Amino acid sequence: MPVVLRYAGLWVGLVMILCAGTLAAYLMHVLVRVAHSVRTRHSLELNKMDYTETVFMVFKYGPLKLRKPKGKIKHIVNLFLIITQIGFSCVYTLFITENTRHFLRFFFPEMPLNFYVVALIVCLLLIPMCLTSNLRVMAHVAAIANVATLIGTGLIFGYLFSSKLTPVSELPAYTNTKGVLIAFGIVMYSFEGISLVREIKTHAM
Repeated sequence: MPVVLRYAGLWVGLVMILCAGTLAAYLMHVLVRVAHSVRTRHSLELNKMDYTETVFMVFKYGPLKLRKPKGKIKHIVNLFLIITQIGFSCVYTLFITENTRHFLRFFFPEMPLNFYVVALIVCLLLIPMCLTSNLRVMAHVAAIANVATLIGTGLIFGYLFSSKLTPVSELPAYTNTKGVLIAFGIVMYSFEGISLVREIKTHAM
């Protein structure tokens, strides 16, 4: 998300981040409340209420005019979820690969680091995690990731405060239209976890 400030400008980027974060959090709460309401009213099984099933049930028990296309709506939602997750996964894989190369190159400057080889290794490490559906196992991985994030954040702030920072008054509030559009695409990552909220909520209860 900090890259948004670079592309959109300090204040425009900040507003975009706050708006996207607020909207994403609100939509997550709406999804959880709607799923709970539908499940309670119609005595549905909790373990079957994932994201697409929630959409299906909302249309199934919703207004009469919206009940007929419920099956098609479910397939459309699934299709868009697949497209979205593939896009996010590709970008994340490239991001991890590039940062891994920078990290290894710093410690091993003489090591030949072919981008595609590193990407293949990253994919081989990610595939087992993607195939794991047990949230208890993933909780340990997430805990390690959180610790790494905290360490990385500390190092970043340590570097920022130990170096000469550019005064806020000299930073652009707005860059250009192209930069804002790129920033908007990055901000969309705020919504990539919404489809998992219902699943996590189900297994956490």
